[in-house]
Amino acid sequence: MFSYVKWSVLYIEDSKVSVSVAGTWLGLEIFVSPITLSKIVVWEEIELFIHHHITEVSQTLFWFENLGEKKVFKSLLKIDWIGWKAAINILGIWIHNLVKAIEENDDKFLTTIPGIGKKTALKIILEMKNKVEAGDLFDRTENLKLSRPYDQDIIKTLTDMWYDKKKVEEIVKNIPEDITELKDKVMFAIKTLSK
Repeated sequence: MFSYVKWSVLYIEDSKVSVSVAGTWLGLEIFVSPITLSKIVVWEEIELFIHHHITEVSQTLFWFENLGEKKVFKSLLKIDWIGWKAAINILGIWIHNLVKAIEENDDKFLTTIPGIGKKTALKIILEMKNKVEAGDLFDRTENLKLSRPYDQDIIKTLTDMWYDKKKVEEIVKNIPEDITELKDKVMFAIKTLSK
């Protein structure tokens, strides 16, 4: 069973990434969360964590940026009615927002995720209430006061690119509400920073 592999990205297609495993002729197709997908660069050599999901009819690989994301994904798969596609969609709201929704019993927020209805949202809250602790998944900082989906990931991505943190935070707070896709939010922030 795979748990960690070093590879080069060959190409990206929708929510899947094809990679070449270092030192071999082996190529793998791997599903990734929207947030991880936004940070992937073709031909970049990277090392990330994976989950090898085995069922009676298939074997599927999932790729995660950190162990916290992987932990949440595996916890979600244990919930009735949650398949891997729904679990990937849930990760798209970012872990901080998921934990916040669980802590605040916010089923309405969870129903904004594709494929998650009210009953499933309530089940997620009920079953994960005592399993997911925010402190285990990320460091609590002042920046986590930002509550919109993707805000923290945009900030991390841009500060990793050496943009000034205070400027990035200010721009991210003011990204127009009608820009909903993560990649579009990042592009808006970069264009604004470049002015």
